[in-house]
Amino acid sequence: MADAVQGYPRWQGELARSPRLFTIMAEELKKIYRDRWAGYVMAGALVLAALSFAAQSALGRSRLDQLLSSLNFIEWGALAIAALAAGPALLDDKRHGALELYLSRAVRPWEYFVGKGLAVWVACAVIVFAPAFLYYLSSVITVEDLPEGWGWVWLGLLGHALIWATVITGLGLGLSAVLRSGRAASLILFGVVFGLDVVLSNLLEGISRDPRFQLLSPIGNLQQQNGWLFPGMDAPYAFPWWWSLLVLAGLAAVGWGVAWWRRPRLRGVE
Repeated sequence: MADAVQGYPRWQGELARSPRLFTIMAEELKKIYRDRWAGYVMAGALVLAALSFAAQSALGRSRLDQLLSSLNFIEWGALAIAALAAGPALLDDKRHGALELYLSRAVRPWEYFVGKGLAVWVACAVIVFAPAFLYYLSSVITVEDLPEGWGWVWLGLLGHALIWATVITGLGLGLSAVLRSGRAASLILFGVVFGLDVVLSNLLEGISRDPRFQLLSPIGNLQQQNGWLFPGMDAPYAFPWWWSLLVLAGLAAVGWGVAWWRRPRLRGVE
């Protein structure tokens, strides 16, 4: 006589009590960490930090302008992380059928979206903050003649990282949601920021001698925040820093808004 069909045994262990969005975020961070190209970017940021340490040791002093110069290069590394991670974060789940698994496990759409977005945001913020903070920490330990106000520089580094991560993560997610192609979104994100910063804004500023053309550059707008983020530093351009902050806030709002509006959905739902 055939055995009766038995159901799945009841789970006897403990269920995770953390919010689902943090579980989703942790898994997405693991995927970013395992990505080969993202690993190259992270290694490059650490090499840059090591070179900054070496220059600091050779000079025997720490300089804020030297730290900010290194930070300008690290910003491009964070942009590369956003370009690599933002596109696949949502689109790969839709393409491979994972979206059905997420949303059939009592995961709300906003939890899924926020968890994925937070993962990219954290990765971008860390790639900016970690190398710069290592430079800052090494100077506190090894250098005696520190600039005035150096004890608060780490707060400026943190603010710098969070602002930039918010902007580029939103733009990356928004582009991928509109284009429905992670690779296209990655190329366009990097290409547009490069074109606006290196080609358009700098070229127009050089021709017209008008620094307000830096408002076209996301990188230039971020650098304009140095005047209030770091003690003793002046804003690099002759217009109010809050103009640039409004531009950055607008870019972030558009990116995150479009990403939520055009986020991947289950067929026949919503």
